[in-house]
Order: sequence, then structure tokens, then C-alpha cells
Amino acid sequence: MAAVAALAWLTRRSGRAGAGRLAAGFALALVPILAAPVAAQLLWLAITMIRPGYAELLDPYRPIWYRLAVLALAAAIVVTWYALLRRRIGPAALAVGGLAWLALLGVLLAVAVPGGAYLTTLPALAGAFGGLVALRTRQTGPWPVVAVTAAAAVGVVILLPTVVLLFPALGMAMGGVAALVAVLLGLTALPVVDLLHPQAGGQRGLLTLRARRLAVVPAGAAAAAVVLAGVGLAVDRFDAAHPAPTHLMYALDTDTGEAQWVSHEEELQPWTAEHVSPVERASLRWWFPALGDKSLRVGTAQNANLPAPAVQLVSDSTVGGERTLRVRVVPQRTVRLVSLHVDAETAEVKRAEVAGRAVPVQRQPTIEEASLDRWGFGLVFHAPPPEEADAVTPVRLGQAHPRGMARPGCVSRAYLTVPLRPARQMFSVHPAGQR
Repeated sequence: MAAVAALAWLTRRSGRAGAGRLAAGFALALVPILAAPVAAQLLWLAITMIRPGYAELLDPYRPIWYRLAVLALAAAIVVTWYALLRRRIGPAALAVGGLAWLALLGVLLAVAVPGGAYLTTLPALAGAFGGLVALRTRQTGPWPVVAVTAAAAVGVVILLPTVVLLFPALGMAMGGVAALVAVLLGLTALPVVDLLHPQAGGQRGLLTLRARRLAVVPAGAAAAAVVLAGVGLAVDRFDAAHPAPTHLMYALDTDTGEAQWVSHEEELQPWTAEHVSPVERASLRWWFPALGDKSLRVGTAQNANLPAPAVQLVSDSTVGGERTLRVRVVPQRTVRLVSLHVDAETAEVKRAEVAGRAVPVQRQPTIEEASLDRWGFGLVFHAPPPEEADAVTPVRLGQAHPRGMARPGCVSRAYLTVPLRPARQMFSVHPAGQR
């Protein structure tokens, strides 16, 4: 921040920009920082509307064209913003404003994610020093160009790999994050971009022609984003080797032996439509609370005769009118997770511990509320051991005011996140494509 502040002071002292323009440059630099991520997310929303199967994927099978479209869109926003404001605000004020935002983001990252602060602090520091050298050396010599180019190179070395890594790490559904970093890269390179522009002010002759040619760049970048997205849709099609994703779960109530197929798809894939009704919907929260209140598509399924997870009572004690239950959850088969829920009509959980560590307990429903929505306290075990009951994390449903026989419910899930009561279990079938 100190280096950027020094650059702003020297810029004002050298007459390149006044205090008003520097303030305007800082405020207006926020426009591409906000606009590019929003535009990237809207682009992906439009693509998923055209191809709904993408909504179930972290990343398309062939994502390169879509990633290039996001970068082209970010570039279009930066160059358009710069071309519109360069003459009115001035290139120096816009460059300083961009570096100020990088420095400010560096401070925020230093507080929230100290190990990642270098991503913006180093480009901001390099840009500030490059600007200081450029302003303090002879303007007709080569050193101003060398200084700003070297500073921009630092930003490229640090931020470009970050953009490349963010795409596969977060997927296209979070492409706005990569677009944000791409914009920060563009802001560090503004002094180099300015070298391509004629001097701000009225232009004549060849300079006018050059300015008109440069005006085509923003439109070309925006058009490139649309073309690249279209190429992505044409190239990345679902086929036998790259099947369309679908969602299907199997829910079994071992109390009654009733089994159901369940899917949250709005537009059913043909394979999934063979198992769930395109019309019938139901909320399964009463039996499987971890699924929430969402209305899901359901269909009749055969009983798979799977072992239900067990809740074993380890100890039961009452002190001062408060009852403490210590239980052990045993999945009894290999599952991805198991969830445990307490029937709010039978107990009000005041405190809870898992392996000696306190677990937050939110407000529990009253008896009247529990008659409408029975489940109160709940938690999820990830990757539990299947058979070794002694190794399963013990849970203390601590200090519960009894409302009768405390009744915990348990749900196991073999692939996706699903819930069960002790006698009710769910597992997910999530095929990669259509049959």
C-alpha cells in the first residue's frame, strides 16, 4: 500500500493526474473487478440452459473452449472499460487505481488467507516500483517502457498460472473466480496496454486511423468469447465415451420394507425416467431428514435387503433432571457417510459432543413445532468404518431434557450424501450416463 501511495503522490506531483482523477480512477477500477466475474457466471448460466447436463458436472469433458471464452470475456470487459475511460480519466489515474485495488486485496488476503496474499501484493508492488521508475526517468528514453514492461511481467508470472489452475480446481461453475484473477492480471498490464494507444486527446491523420483500429479490439474480444463458447458447445457433446450425467438415489425403509427411487432432476434423463415418475413428487424429510424439504421425483423400487445402520446405547445417565445419552453409530457396511438425527418429539438436545469435542446445537423445535417437523438435532459422520464398532466415533447427545424415550434416527449413504434413521437407510446410484 505504501508503494502504491507513493506512486499516486508522484503521479499527482508530476501533473499526470490530479487528486480528483486519482480518486475517480480508484473508484472506476472496481467496475471490471465486479463486472467480469458476474459476466462469466452469466455466460455459464446461459451455457447450462442450452445444455442442462452440465449442471451435474464440476467441469465439462472438454472445457478448454469454455475457459478460453471466459478469458476472452474478461479481456473484452477490461479493454472496453479502459478505452471508454482513458481519455476522460487519464491512463495514469486508471493504472494507479488498478494497482490500489490489488494492494487492498493483498491486505484483505493477508488477514483472511495469509499464504495467498502474495498473489496480489507482489504484482501491486512491482507495478508501483515500475511506475515510480517510469516517472523518474527521461520520458524520451527506453527506461520507462522497460520499467512498466518488467512490472507487468511480474504480474503475468504470478497471476497467469493462478488463472490456469483455478479453472480445473473450481470448475466452470465457479469460472467467475478465474475471471476475477484475469481482470487483476489485466490491471497490472495497463501501462503496457497504454503503449499501444495514441496519446490521449484529439488525434489527426494516421493517429486517428490507429485509434479507430484499436476501437475494434473490445468488440473483437467480446465476439471471440461468443464464438469460443459456441465452439465449446459444438465440440463437447455427450456421447457413449462422454455420457450425460444423471441423478438417482435408492431409499429403503427397513421398518416397513418400502423402497423408492429418488431423483432431484428437473428435466429427467431417459435412463432416470425409467425409475422415477415424471409427474409424482414428494418430500422425504419425515423419513430421511438429511434430504431437506425439497420436493423430489419418486418411483417404486424393490427391497434390496440391505443392513440398516445401528445406533448402540453405550451409557444412559441422569443428573439434575438432565439426561445424557452416549451412543455409538455402526454403519454395518461400507458407506460414504452416516447421519444421525434426534426425534424432536422425544427429546430436546441442549448440548452435544463428538469424540470429546463440542458440537454446535441450534435452537431446537418445541413439542408443537415437532409435531409438524419431527427432526431436531442432527449431525453427519464422513467416511465411517463399516464393521469395527469400537472404532466408530462415539457421540454424546448431551444434557437432553427427556420428552419420553429419546429416539435417535440414523441414515447411511453409500455414494452421495443421504440420511437414515436406524431402520431407514438410503444409498445413491449416480450413473455416469444413460444406459
